[in-house]
Amino acid sequence: MQVVDNVFKIYQRETINRGTQMIFSDIGTPSTDGFSIYSELKNLLVERGVPEEEIAFIHDAKNKDSKLQLQRKMNAGEVRILLASTEKGGTGLNVQRRMKAVHHIDVPWKPSDIIQRNGRIVRQGNLYNRVQIYYYITTGSFDNYLWQIQETKLRYISQIMTSKTPVRSASDIDEQAMTASDFKAIATGNPFLKMRIELENELDLLSKRKVAWKRDFELSQKSVKSAQERIEATNRQLAKIDIDIEQAKATKKEEFTIGEETIVKNPFVMEFPDGYTTDSTTKAGNQLAYNMQYNLSETTKFVTLAKYRGFELKALTLNAPYRQGQALELKVVGKNMYTVELDFTSPVGTIQRINNVIDNLEITKIRLEQLVQNQQFIIDRGVADSVFTDENRLTYVKAKYNVLLPLLEQEASVEEIEKALEEFSNQHGSEDSSVNVLEKYLEASKDDVEEIQLLEPQTETVEVPIKEDSERPEREEDNSDKLKLALQFLADAELFLVQTEEPTEVATYSQETTVTVCEQLELF
Repeated sequence: MQVVDNVFKIYQRETINRGTQMIFSDIGTPSTDGFSIYSELKNLLVERGVPEEEIAFIHDAKNKDSKLQLQRKMNAGEVRILLASTEKGGTGLNVQRRMKAVHHIDVPWKPSDIIQRNGRIVRQGNLYNRVQIYYYITTGSFDNYLWQIQETKLRYISQIMTSKTPVRSASDIDEQAMTASDFKAIATGNPFLKMRIELENELDLLSKRKVAWKRDFELSQKSVKSAQERIEATNRQLAKIDIDIEQAKATKKEEFTIGEETIVKNPFVMEFPDGYTTDSTTKAGNQLAYNMQYNLSETTKFVTLAKYRGFELKALTLNAPYRQGQALELKVVGKNMYTVELDFTSPVGTIQRINNVIDNLEITKIRLEQLVQNQQFIIDRGVADSVFTDENRLTYVKAKYNVLLPLLEQEASVEEIEKALEEFSNQHGSEDSSVNVLEKYLEASKDDVEEIQLLEPQTETVEVPIKEDSERPEREEDNSDKLKLALQFLADAELFLVQTEEPTEVATYSQETTVTVCEQLELF
């Protein structure tokens, strides 16, 4: 029995450190009558040489005081192996101080149960820097199906929690009721049930991705249209800006000295609509501010305030809903229109800002060219998004599912299904990727804080000697409560006859993870 082998090896190896272990199982819990997995595991470990007093059941701690006493013994290394269920040992149990390994011999229904179980060992206060987590899968049981459910649920949860979800909705796997044929396929080890479940999950995911893609594509097309309009408007500005640049160069104020005489080229002059002209920046700034305030209107209005350096200075009154009252904008108008930041507290500052806008038109041109490039990128991306990248995969999965499902519903033989799938592969090729369900679960359970490494799976073929009926342990018929329920369901329905056999393959997965080293806390 691999779980016993692994537990005992770790027990021997960590004796010097009094290292402890937990074994989780939600089935076969201790009871007054009938078979108990807990008791069987304890007996097998005692046979190997583990002292009985170093093995405990969480179910024996029936009150708060006894539970605290059990925690003290585990942290002290007096009890070195604890068997527990998720309900009683998954939360509220601080036994991590000497914890070296956790063993999952069944599959809980919820991803949070696995997280809670592992939280008993991956926890601050553990003396070990590296710990081990084992998962056990029995072929011909419900384990593969349950791990598939775990992986599917955890994938949705992880995508939502990390904002990486490709869709806005996800259906709960609990709502997918199993049919009689599903029970039969699982109980008899039908290899194509897992394929059907995987195809259904992938088909559902790809279909929702396509819906999300279609929604995003429609939104992107609006962005593409807007980008095209911006490019057209910007190109019109670029076509005329060179004329404004030449005008700016021709009217820029320059001073140079000849002998003792200072010559000023293009001296400051501003003309106003009423005929008033000034060469004083202070007077011009004050007059400009006055004209702007005077022309403030309750309606949108565009008024010429002055002429300067071959450009018109115009005021625009705005009534934007996000602004309180009216707002003014000052525009420098040549072949194009350019906005000036206003400063009513400094009239001279306003004149300087006007000059900065005019003198920096070459920089404005570069920015307009960059704007065109950015908008073109939006257009190119929208064109790339016009194709659903998983369309071929969706078509393939849908076609394969439509071949497999009727055969399973008709209870076709394995040979018939294999032949049909072979013909399908010959026609469509193969796009399947072989990924183990447990590996996908562990991959989905990774987070950004803990780095989890999946070790190579250890697969053994266990030869079980045939015993007389009187000697055969009763546990052979109670390998799994869920399997027993499925078999009973099918027997009552008289659908088929199943011979219960000893499982001959158990796959063990060891997950090794690093515990964050922090202050060593004394719990007791």
